[in-house]
Amino acid sequence: MLLLHSHRDMASAGALVFAGKSVVAPVIKEIITKAFRYLDGYFNSETMEEMKNKLDEGMVQIQVVLDVVRPDYIKDKTEALDQWFWNLRDAVEGAEDAIDELEYHELKEKAKEHMISEWGSLFAKVKHKVVKSVKYGRIFDKSVKHFSHRGTLKRLKKAIEGIDKAAAGATIFLEVIKFHQGETFNRSWQEGFVGTDRQTGSTSTVTKFVGREKEKKQILEWLTKKTRVEDEAEIVINPVHVPIFSLVGHGGMGKTTLAQTICENDEVVKDFKIIWVTVSTRFDATSVTRKILESVNGETLRTDSLEPLQQALKDNMKTFNRFFLILDDVWEEEKRSEWEKLFAPLRTMKGGNKILLTTRMASVAATAANVMGVAIESLTLEELQEDHNLELFNHHVFSGLKSQDYGELRVIGERIARKLGGCPLVTKVVSGHLQGNMTSEFWDRFLCEDYLNDFKGNTDDIMKVLNLSYYYLPTELQTCFRYCSIFPKDYKFTKKELVMMWIGSGLISPTRNEEKRLEDIGEHYISQLTRKSFFEQKIEKHQYSQLEREYYVMHDLIHELADYVSSGECKRITSPGRFADVKDTVRHLSIDNIDGLYADRIKRIVNLKNLRTLIISEANEGNISKHMACAIENALENSRALRLIQMNNGSPFSFPRKTDKLKHLRGIFVNALAPESIKGILRLYPLMFPVSKLTYLQELGEYQVQGIKGNKIIAIRDLKYLRELEVWGLQNLESIDEARSAKLKEKNSLISLSLWWPASYSGTQNRIDDLVVDQLEPHANIKKLTIHGYRGLRPPFWMDNDNLTVKKLVSLRLEECLNWEQLPYLQELELLRHLTLLELPKLQQIGPSSHMSGKSTVDMYLPPNLYSLRVEKCLELKELPILPTSLAYLKLIHVGLTYLPTIGKLHNCPKMRMLGGEKDVILSSLARLSLGHTAQGLVSLPSADVCSKNLKSLRTLLIRGCDHLISLGGLGSIPSLSSLEITQCCKLVEAARFYLSGSYASAGEEEHLVVPQLEYLRIDLSSLLLVEPLKSIHQTQQLIIEVASETESYHERWLLRNCASLKFMNISKAELLPQSMKDLSSLQNLTLFDAGKLDSLPDLPLSLQNLYINICHPDLKKKIRAYGSPEWDKISHVPRLQIGPSSWFVNFLFPTTEICASSWERNAAGALMMNSGSKT
Repeated sequence: MLLLHSHRDMASAGALVFAGKSVVAPVIKEIITKAFRYLDGYFNSETMEEMKNKLDEGMVQIQVVLDVVRPDYIKDKTEALDQWFWNLRDAVEGAEDAIDELEYHELKEKAKEHMISEWGSLFAKVKHKVVKSVKYGRIFDKSVKHFSHRGTLKRLKKAIEGIDKAAAGATIFLEVIKFHQGETFNRSWQEGFVGTDRQTGSTSTVTKFVGREKEKKQILEWLTKKTRVEDEAEIVINPVHVPIFSLVGHGGMGKTTLAQTICENDEVVKDFKIIWVTVSTRFDATSVTRKILESVNGETLRTDSLEPLQQALKDNMKTFNRFFLILDDVWEEEKRSEWEKLFAPLRTMKGGNKILLTTRMASVAATAANVMGVAIESLTLEELQEDHNLELFNHHVFSGLKSQDYGELRVIGERIARKLGGCPLVTKVVSGHLQGNMTSEFWDRFLCEDYLNDFKGNTDDIMKVLNLSYYYLPTELQTCFRYCSIFPKDYKFTKKELVMMWIGSGLISPTRNEEKRLEDIGEHYISQLTRKSFFEQKIEKHQYSQLEREYYVMHDLIHELADYVSSGECKRITSPGRFADVKDTVRHLSIDNIDGLYADRIKRIVNLKNLRTLIISEANEGNISKHMACAIENALENSRALRLIQMNNGSPFSFPRKTDKLKHLRGIFVNALAPESIKGILRLYPLMFPVSKLTYLQELGEYQVQGIKGNKIIAIRDLKYLRELEVWGLQNLESIDEARSAKLKEKNSLISLSLWWPASYSGTQNRIDDLVVDQLEPHANIKKLTIHGYRGLRPPFWMDNDNLTVKKLVSLRLEECLNWEQLPYLQELELLRHLTLLELPKLQQIGPSSHMSGKSTVDMYLPPNLYSLRVEKCLELKELPILPTSLAYLKLIHVGLTYLPTIGKLHNCPKMRMLGGEKDVILSSLARLSLGHTAQGLVSLPSADVCSKNLKSLRTLLIRGCDHLISLGGLGSIPSLSSLEITQCCKLVEAARFYLSGSYASAGEEEHLVVPQLEYLRIDLSSLLLVEPLKSIHQTQQLIIEVASETESYHERWLLRNCASLKFMNISKAELLPQSMKDLSSLQNLTLFDAGKLDSLPDLPLSLQNLYINICHPDLKKKIRAYGSPEWDKISHVPRLQIGPSSWFVNFLFPTTEICASSWERNAAGALMMNSGSKT
């Protein structure tokens, strides 16, 4: 990745045009001012002055239109006004691009001057001075320097004329509106485009309440829960707090319906005075207080004064024992003073009162709770479960009909309902659409994926609900949110990835505070969009290491909203046919599966004159064809407005040679770059420019300290914006002063620092190293520190206990520091999450020595929030301090420990026979435990008591190659275990076979307990399902059996016990499948490997979506291909089928190509007769 932005970058002014708000006009005025600064020196001054005065007047008209019209709303209402907005945006961005190019040439000239003055010979300096004096001479009152850029200046003039033309068009629009609307046009026009707030009441409008029973129960329990100020016998006065509960969810998720259902509960009606207020988007204390009073006494109040309203509210509320106030559809998150005034009279009421909010934004819930001074209690409404959504679908679509008369439609309808995603509003709208045509042909066509997605993304009823959330975003957030439509659905993006793309595409502009970096602004935008529920922040853990990774996703409905509001601006192409839908107005384009397109389609990119972002993804690992590569290169070279290029390619890509034409390019993201391209991009080799002049540089990797000019460490002294820094070759530092000259301690933006000495360094100057490293002290803001290859005798003083300055460290990595015998006491690093110690051969202890501290290392603790600890090749380290309860991952390899306070992975422990009692091992925070071939002496897992207490956080357990293991002990008592793998344990297998023969009585202490919620089970032999506690487990979701050649009849009961939960089965070497397969009602994926003896299939469940058999008996393959045969009937309902390693597919009701459900019988039969290498 290369990110080439500078501090002069500004967000796309044209993108702000589509915000339609007052922020736009000042930005356009700034562009116009800059433009005339260039144009005055080239074109006739009188002409330019006349145009400038005309534009000043025209900007007033543009501002009026932007104030009253929403561009995202009018695009489907009035074609002429929509075109006006695009013309204005084209003109603004054209001017912006031209100014950007002229500024680029100025910077280039300055850089050239500096290069010559710093590096040039005496002759070069004299020559440059002469050329400069001629170049900046005056000829016919025009600057000669402009002659070389006259094409850019002409384009700038044309763009300014375009803005002038747009201003004239605005005048015409306003005159027409005034004629039709009179002097009140502003208000009526704006209300027509913005829309009015919806009104709701406490009486439910739905005829059937489906699902949400769990959520309903939670709210009812909250309503009846006693607060601290409530006594069992009487309710006392609570002058401070009223508990608040918030229902949070996207538009259409059923928040209001759930709240109405609560209000209709008999117990709630009996115990509370119910007060329902629709707050909506216009929030102020006066209007909301008036609405509360109107709801209480049923009278309309005319006063606009807050004081009498508050007094009347207090008087009225005194007549109620307890009130239950519902504030529906709340949007306000910032006006704390208005919240304070609203809550002031409510705080004086009797205790026992409750407030329920419904809102789309989690930030509203937080604001209300914080102002009231109560804990944040909220519930986020997720999608309905599939069966509940199906029930809702059937209720609406068969309303007034006898559903039993529509058996065929019920089957198709079930598949449609399962694809809707679980949003009640979407389900209601779709079912209403289908009810208008109750024929199987119509429903079949609707089931085709493209049609369904288009329907969901463009239906007015759905988008009107969601669009309101978007409209009330700040302008800059709207721009960045629209951009996210170029990602596929369910795409997991990281904070850094998205911020870099926003910056690269020119969507973020610097603030007036020069100290605030673009990255900081972008991270703030992500935080805001997350708080407003447009993004969902997630944490995922690696399956084996349990290390955490933070990422963000957009809910499907929010993604559809992004598609809707970005129409014409952003486009994502998923199939060749979609290229025809690309409009010339597109600014940001993403192409999936580039190797599935024709090269001539790619050439069309050249026609997108305003394209700023291009993302190309390669579906396969194969090489892009030469013809396609040429087409891409040509498209890139001629897309002059490009800001960002991203190639998600698996094969090396040769970058275009003529990149010097792409003067606006800010970011290049390429997965695999052909070696010959590196020189072409930025002529990186040889690196001749001085690093010291890159004053806005934020990331500098592998900077080599050498003994030549330009590569001294002093070169990084003035790089005050550095965020990440790697300094190599530190053995070349010759003095303390030289090390001090880097001024690392003054770089308050630096968050990651790596200090490297080479592995080949002999360390003869280790005394100098000790003094040098003391002077490389980073700023206290540092979060990530790596020290590699250091040959000094001790750690730097700024890591010492008494002088610790790096207290904000989150990650510390120390490796190949060959002479260290002791590390400082690390407990004071309270924020440290990851600690890595690699190849510290002389390290004996962490913390002060026992004779100095008066206590052993084992009486001291590692940092309290440590999440992962990795120690390798530290053979002299005999013991570790006590590990914190937060530790989830521990890896110890080649360490001389004699005491193990916590174990994450066990290596080289051949004599271990038991994971013993409480005093032997403390594993209470361990998340993953792997017992491998090195624990061959292990005969039993701990007892149930030890497992339940000391392994209570264990989620993943892998047991491989433990040859003497004969008992799983109390495995069933591990409360958090969700993933279990047992393979190559021969004695355990023998015990299972004894069970099978009926001749085995006991294999040690077996604990007959059920493993709760075991999601994943992998075993090498199916007979292990007879060993307790595996025999008794239930709710398993994924089962893998590596060898299933034995008779399968004995585990029928195990399958039936897990029939409702089992979703994935992967079985190898099966000779016979159990007849109970048809009862696995949740099974979606079945994979059979190496089933060469399998000649028949049992009946398969209707839930099965995917069936893959890589090898089976030839007879079975023939039977399946025989249309109408018994074997055919067993698999005909499966949407996706693959048999054989070269793969042939049959697609039935969920087409991935051109086959739709209505014609599956005639198409599938033909597909089955094809050769095994073909695909439909």
